[in-house]
Amino acid sequence: MKKSAKFISLFFLFTGCAPNFESLEGEYVFNDPYYYGIIDQDVLKNHQNYKWFDKQYNQYNPNIEKLSKTNLEDIDIAIFMGTWCHDSKREVPRVIKLFNLLALEMKE
Repeated sequence: MKKSAKFISLFFLFTGCAPNFESLEGEYVFNDPYYYGIIDQDVLKNHQNYKWFDKQYNQYNPNIEKLSKTNLEDIDIAIFMGTWCHDSKREVPRVIKLFNLLALEMKE
């Protein structure tokens, strides 16, 4: 019974924010209001459909003194987000702000 409950919980967790994808060919495809594929920080900051990005980015004020760049040197971070997902709308701007404040390198 516990295994079934865990499976059902995980199923809803992973499908709750999932859109219906028509195609994903490697390059991003813009389909209002969603982006599919690799998305650039400039698109998030400047596109009219992503006003939530600047709001969250500007509201987040981390204590940089507590963060150490040396602790992050050997860590690679890959961000998978959905522009439709409320968790992504909250957390991705914060992560990007941390990268910018700490002057960490961001790759595609």
